[in-house]
Amino acid sequence: FAFIGATLFQFTWDVFQDWGLIVVTYPDEMNALQALLTGSMTLCFRSQRLFGPLHLYVAVVVVNLVLRFAWALTLLPPPDEATSPSALYVLLFTHAMPIAASVEVVRRMVW
Repeated sequence: FAFIGATLFQFTWDVFQDWGLIVVTYPDEMNALQALLTGSMTLCFRSQRLFGPLHLYVAVVVVNLVLRFAWALTLLPPPDEATSPSALYVLLFTHAMPIAASVEVVRRMVW
């Protein structure tokens, strides 16, 4: 289940690096490592937001996380109908995965 770690890393990269939504701040007299070790580091949303209120940004971050995991699930091998423990899982995998792949295109266009 390495895809869980990879997906969380990609999500974190989106929020901190690509979008720059969350800013890490720490006292001027410390470097980043000292601030991390002493607990002086704080995380906050950036002050300049162009697309409306903060709750819109929070919603987009949550949707991004959910859709990243949905996309990661499409990379798993399809279940075998004969050995699958649940017919519902086979049905869901067969019909929901193409939708998840389509929604991934939309997720990539958000920002």
